[in-house]
Amino acid sequence: MHCNTSDQAKRTEQKPHSGNGIPRFASFDYLRLFAMVLVTLQHGMAVAGYYEQTTWANVNLGQVGVGLFCALSGYLAFSGGAPPAIGWLQKRLWQIYPAYWITTIAAFLLTWAAGTKRIDGWLFLSQIAGTGYFTHGWELINVVSWFISLILLCYVIAFVGKWLGAPRLILVFVAIITLALLATRSEVALSRHVLTFCVAGLIAQTCPRPAVMLAIISSLLCAAFLWPQSFYAAFSIALLALALAWQTSDTRLTSVTRGYVYEYFLVHGIFLVGLARLLPQQKLFSGTIAIALAIVAAVILKKLTERLVTWVRRDDSTKVSTA
Repeated sequence: MHCNTSDQAKRTEQKPHSGNGIPRFASFDYLRLFAMVLVTLQHGMAVAGYYEQTTWANVNLGQVGVGLFCALSGYLAFSGGAPPAIGWLQKRLWQIYPAYWITTIAAFLLTWAAGTKRIDGWLFLSQIAGTGYFTHGWELINVVSWFISLILLCYVIAFVGKWLGAPRLILVFVAIITLALLATRSEVALSRHVLTFCVAGLIAQTCPRPAVMLAIISSLLCAAFLWPQSFYAAFSIALLALALAWQTSDTRLTSVTRGYVYEYFLVHGIFLVGLARLLPQQKLFSGTIAIALAIVAAVILKKLTERLVTWVRRDDSTKVSTA
C-alpha cells in the first residue's frame, strides 16, 4: 500500500520523479536544501578550524544533514510503484556514478598535483567503486565521498527487499540490526543513517496515520535517550513527517535544489579545502568564494554528466540496433 491518496494529491503536486511514478513533494526539496546547508556549514567550519563547534551534546551538524538525506532516500526508494529490482538498481546507479566518477578523478588529480595526501591505486579503485569508506574509513580523497558508500549500502538493502518481494520484512530486520549495533556501539557511523533509511522506507510502505507517525517518532526519541546516536533518526523522521504534511508548491528554488544538490554535494568539499589553503587568513571570504565556485561547478558537472550519459546510452543503443 502506497501513499497515493486523494488527500496527498491535494497537498502535493504529485509530479512523477523522472517518469517513475513516484510522487514529488516540493517540501522535500526544501528539506534537501536545509540538509545541504547543514552539511556545508559543518564542512566549512571544520576546514576553518572550528570542528569542535560543529558538535553539541554529541550531535554533529553535518551528520544531521546526512540523516535528512537518508530519510528522503529511504522514503523515495519505496514510494510509487514496484519496478523490477534490477531495473530500479540500475537506474539508481546511473544517477550516482557518472558525476561521482568525474568528481573523484578530478579530486585525485588535484591531490596528486598538490601533493597534500598520499594516494595509491587501491585507494583510487576503491573510491571509484564507491566502497572507499568500507576499505579506507575516513582516509579518503575528497572525504565527503564517504556518503557514496553509505547510500550504496542503503540501495543494496532496498534492492534485496524488492528482489525478494518482502521489502517490509527486510527493512524491519535491518532496522533491528542497526539498533543492536547502536546499542552495543559496535558500529555507529553507518548504522545511525541506515536506521533512518529503513524507518523512512517503512513509512513509505505502510502510510501510517498521524498517530502512528507520532508513535514512531516518540519511540525513536526514547531510543535516543538510551543510545544517543539514534537521535539522528528521530530528528530526520520528524522532519520527514512535517515535509509530508506541508502544503507547498514548486518554485524556482525547489527546482534548482532538486536539480543540482547532488552535484554540489560532490564538489563543495574540494573548493572549501582548496580556497582555505589559498587564503588561510581570510576564512569567511574564502568560504564564501568556495561556495559560489562550488555552485557553478555543480551546474557544469550536471550538464557534463547529462551529455556523457546521453552519449554512452546512445552509443549502446546503436550497437544493439546494429547487432
